[in-house]
Amino acid sequence: MGKVYIDIGNSFIKAAKKNELSWNVIHNVRNESWELVTESLAAQLDAEEIITSSVRKDILEKLEENLPGKVFHHYTPDQIPAYHLDYDTPKTLGIDRFLGCLAASRITSNNVVVIDTGTACTIDLMTSDKIYRGGLIMPGLQAFHTGMKAELPELPEVGRMLPLGWPGKSTRECIEWGVNGAYVMAVRMFIDKYSLEMYPVDVVITGGGAQYLIDALADIVQMKHRPNLIFDGMEQFGRLIGDGTARGNNGSG
Repeated sequence: MGKVYIDIGNSFIKAAKKNELSWNVIHNVRNESWELVTESLAAQLDAEEIITSSVRKDILEKLEENLPGKVFHHYTPDQIPAYHLDYDTPKTLGIDRFLGCLAASRITSNNVVVIDTGTACTIDLMTSDKIYRGGLIMPGLQAFHTGMKAELPELPEVGRMLPLGWPGKSTRECIEWGVNGAYVMAVRMFIDKYSLEMYPVDVVITGGGAQYLIDALADIVQMKHRPNLIFDGMEQFGRLIGDGTARGNNGSG
């Protein structure tokens, strides 16, 4: 049975197939374009089994309703074995946060910090004993910009660069430091906090904004970039929990 892995984030749907040792990403579209995904998968005879990780229940339901011939496996936080969690509210945990840490823990024998940069930026910890210890959720870089513009509309819009000089010597530079700098320095501060308290830690980064942070912190923090980290985590999670997670379109199983 052919497998397609789908990761539904706050803003984007990514779908991929595993080709031996690498991932072939077949879709990376905004959630509003979910019909493109269902039309494509409906036509693929080798995509009989769909494995999902989702933080958007509404989009997941649309995919399932419009792909009645497919078998769905929905990975959810209540499937995480209790001995892998040190988290007070597991039912509200975004499954993608655990999946990213699970995959990253296979890269290193140290404690691992996982940064997932998208609409939100999450920075989470899994210790070397493979226990997810929690983390933080903060706005992504775009949210910093849109929030600034919404609340302070008279200020000019700026791009995402960091000024070469400090402190800012123009209103534009001051905004660039205040918005882009605040985002980058917050991430750096949290990495430093993890490193201080949980040494040794390795840092793994994924998500649409990963390269921005890699470039901004290149001289300060060494990061391992894994664009398909969540897909790796989904594959490993299937082995972790075993079979029996399938749920058909009638909601059973």
